[in-house]
Amino acid sequence: SKSHKNQLKSEKNEKLFVFNKIFLMPSISLLWYFIAETHNITILCFIIFLWLGDLFLLIDKFLFLVMGGVSFGIGHIIMIYFYGIHWSLVPFYSYLLLLPGTLFLFGNLIPKIKICQPKDFCVIIYCIILQISFASATARSYIYPLYHPSFIFSYIGYFFFLVSDYFLLSVELHISKKPRRVEIMGFYSLSVLLIVLGAIYAF
Repeated sequence: SKSHKNQLKSEKNEKLFVFNKIFLMPSISLLWYFIAETHNITILCFIIFLWLGDLFLLIDKFLFLVMGGVSFGIGHIIMIYFYGIHWSLVPFYSYLLLLPGTLFLFGNLIPKIKICQPKDFCVIIYCIILQISFASATARSYIYPLYHPSFIFSYIGYFFFLVSDYFLLSVELHISKKPRRVEIMGFYSLSVLLIVLGAIYAF
């Protein structure tokens, strides 16, 4: 029957989602290991904390949701440290490049969050950390020209991370009724790959 086929399809998608969550970061770490000429421990820590976040979020419990958010937040803080921006040197046009991601996150998601529970407050803190990470990736325009691979990969990578987390948080906060797993994993996979490639080309 049609309902049975839909159930089988849903179960297959669930298994694929879990498989991607478990093996995405190890795969990217192997790619980083074999491609990068210099193995910066900071990038490895970034990958590890994102992987821990992926594993925690597979468990549908509030505590693990918080632990997943904390892991991702630490991962972003590690990249902020890696980028090491001196904000006094950042040119004006870099702030213009921030607008798409900023409007997407703060214009579309945060105004819809009703702060009723501690989880909602934690989400806003996480969004601020993510925004600073995107800003740091964008601000590297004073280090690399806009056409440099390291800048392009990092900028697009963090923008995709914003998009992925927009869908994820919309689902977690019940703003969106659709599961959005294809969008979440698609943008997330591309984002991490591009961010790591941006770090590789930085050396």
